[in-house]
Amino acid sequence: MPARPYRSKRHPPCDQCRRKKLRCEPQGTKSCQRCEATGSPCSFNISSRRFTLPELRPSPVARETAVFSGSNSIPEEADRQNPPIPAEPAFGNNLDPALDSHLTDTPVDEFLLPLQPAYHFPERPTPQAIQTLDQLKGVSSQVIGASGESDPWLLRHCMFDDHGFLLFHQVHFRNAGGVPLDEKIPVHFLVTTDELYDRAKEETRFPPRDKARNELNALVPLESGQRLVSLFIKFAFPNLPIISRSQYGLSSSKTVPEQQVLQNIPVHLLAAIYASAQPFAKFDEYLCVMNAYSSPSTDQLWRITFELLFEELHTPHLATLQAGLLYLHKPSEGKESAVADSSFVWSFVGLLVGLATSLGLTLECQEKWRSLMMGRPPDIRQDEWDMTDLDDDDFRIDQMQIDFLLSPSDQSLRDGVLAKQFQHFARLSRIADEVQVRLFSLRASQRLSSNFDESLDTARGLLQKLKECHIVFIFRSLLRPMVRSAAPPRLFEETEDPTSFTNMADEYITQIIEASDIEPVPAIDMSDEHGAGNAVLKTAEKCAATMLRSVMRMACGDLAGFWYSWSRVGFATVSSFMMLLIVQAPSKEHAVRARRLVYMWRQALRGQSQGCEVLNLALVRLDGPRWTGLARNFFLPKHVKEGLECTIDQ
Repeated sequence: MPARPYRSKRHPPCDQCRRKKLRCEPQGTKSCQRCEATGSPCSFNISSRRFTLPELRPSPVARETAVFSGSNSIPEEADRQNPPIPAEPAFGNNLDPALDSHLTDTPVDEFLLPLQPAYHFPERPTPQAIQTLDQLKGVSSQVIGASGESDPWLLRHCMFDDHGFLLFHQVHFRNAGGVPLDEKIPVHFLVTTDELYDRAKEETRFPPRDKARNELNALVPLESGQRLVSLFIKFAFPNLPIISRSQYGLSSSKTVPEQQVLQNIPVHLLAAIYASAQPFAKFDEYLCVMNAYSSPSTDQLWRITFELLFEELHTPHLATLQAGLLYLHKPSEGKESAVADSSFVWSFVGLLVGLATSLGLTLECQEKWRSLMMGRPPDIRQDEWDMTDLDDDDFRIDQMQIDFLLSPSDQSLRDGVLAKQFQHFARLSRIADEVQVRLFSLRASQRLSSNFDESLDTARGLLQKLKECHIVFIFRSLLRPMVRSAAPPRLFEETEDPTSFTNMADEYITQIIEASDIEPVPAIDMSDEHGAGNAVLKTAEKCAATMLRSVMRMACGDLAGFWYSWSRVGFATVSSFMMLLIVQAPSKEHAVRARRLVYMWRQALRGQSQGCEVLNLALVRLDGPRWTGLARNFFLPKHVKEGLECTIDQ
C-alpha cells in the first residue's frame, strides 16, 4: 500500500475544517472556501498565526515491543506513602438536596459556558502511529464499550505513547481516538496477554464424552449429591432462581431431594448444580468431613457441563439453558479473578440469548447486566420481549400459595423475603437496560457525552426511579460532559517514509498548544457553589462513598455467599469511577476528597479481597495506574497535582 500523501501545512486549516477532518482551502485572509460557501463562521486568519516547533515529548512509558516479546516487567516507580486512613465520611444514601432541587426545578442552560465557534481543542503533543492490533503477537484485543468497567471517558485523559498504548503488567490499554470530533465517542481497546486466558481456552477443547452419568456419579456419589443440591437451594437459588424446586420434590419443609430425583436430572444440569454448590460444602457437616482430604474436582464438574451443553445445543431443552446460565456464573478463581472477562463471555451470553429465543423465552435479567457491565449493545431489544414483572405467584414451591399469617414458618418467611428481593432485582434489571440504552448506547453516547444539559435531563428520570439505590453508571454519564476532550492525536502510517514526519510536524506547528491546555478543561460553569454542576459532583462523591461503605461493612457471610459473575466487573467499575473523580476534579478541595475516597476504597478492597476473589479485578484496576504514578499516566490539572501531593488532613 503506498504511503498516504500529506497536504502542505503552510496554510493551517480553520477550526471548523480541522474538527470535521475536511480539506481546508484559503479564501483570502478572512475565511476558507468551505466556510464561505456554507456561510459558517471561520477562524481562518493566516497573518495572525505564528508558531515555533516544540520539542516532542518522549513516550511516557516503555515501548510496547518489550511487553509483546514476552517481558512481564514494567517500569518501576516508587509509590507515594499513603497517609493514615481517615475517619469514614458521613455521607448519606439519599440524593443531595441541591441536586434534587436542580433535577426538578432549575433549568441547567444557565450553568453552561457558551461554546465559542473558534474554540481550540487542545492537542496531545505526541503523534500516534497506526498499527493493526490483530497482528500483534501474543496478545488479544477487545473494544471497551461506553459503559465498560474501564471508563472510556477516564481513559481519554491518559498519556498514551506514540503507538497509542498505556502499558501495565500483561494488560494494556490502546487508544483509537474518537473525541472531540462531532458524533464521535472515545474508543479504546483492552489488550491482554494471551497466556492469561490459557485456562479459559483449555475449557473449550474437548472430545466426545460417553457414559457421562456414570462419570458424574463416580465423581460425586448420590449421597453427597443430595447434600450439594440442598446447599445450592440455600445459597445459590435465592439469587438465581432458575430451576423449579417443586419439580424436584422440594418444598419449604423438604430441602433434600431423593436419589432417584437426581438420576432423572439431565447430567449437564446436575453437574452445574453440583459445581455451583461446591464452594459452600464447608457449611454441611457431612461434606466438610468427606471433603477434608479429597473433594470432587469443581473444574471437572464444569467441564462435564460445558461439553454436554454444546452437545445439547442441537436439541435444546429448558435444562440446557439452566445449565448454561449456571456456567455463565462460574466463579473466577486465582489470577483469573483479577483479569477482565475474555470475549468468550459475551459470545456465550449471545449463545444463551439465541437458545432462550429458540425456546420462546427471554433473558433480560442476565443479559441486561452483562450488557451494561461489559459495555456491549444488548442482544434483546425492548420491543422483542413480552414479559411482565415478577410477582409472588412466580415463586410458589407448593401447590397452594403460602399464607404468611395462617401458617408462618421460618422457611416460608425466608422464601417470601427472597422472592421480594429477586422481584426487586428483576425490576432493577429493567432500569439497568434503560440506563444502557438511554445513556451508553452508541447514539446516546455520541449525543450526550458533550452535552451536560441533555445528560442531566436524561438522568433525572432514571435517578427518580432508583430513589435510594444508586447506580454508578448514571453519575459516570453526568461527569462525561463536565470537561472537554482533547483532540485525538494525528495518525500516520508506521510503514511511511520517515521524511514524511517532517510534513506532519509542520501541521503540529499549527496545532500544538501550551501543556496547561492539554489538561481536562471544564465545559460548564463550576463557580456557582449551588449550581447544577457542583450539585452533580457532590452527589457523585456521595454515591462513591455509599459504595465504599457497603464494601467496608461486608460481613463474612456476605463475602462467602453467592455472587453473580458480573459482580466483579461492577466493583471494578467503581474503581474507575473513583479515579475519574480525581482526574476531573475541578478544584484542589475536590481532588483531596476524591483522593481520600480512593485511598479508603483501596484499603477496603485489600482487606475484603482476602476472603472474596470477586474484588480482585477492582483492586487491579485501582493499583495499575497508581503504581507508576497518576501524573505519569494521566494529564492532570495543576490543582489536582497539588491535591495529590498534599497530606490527607489538608
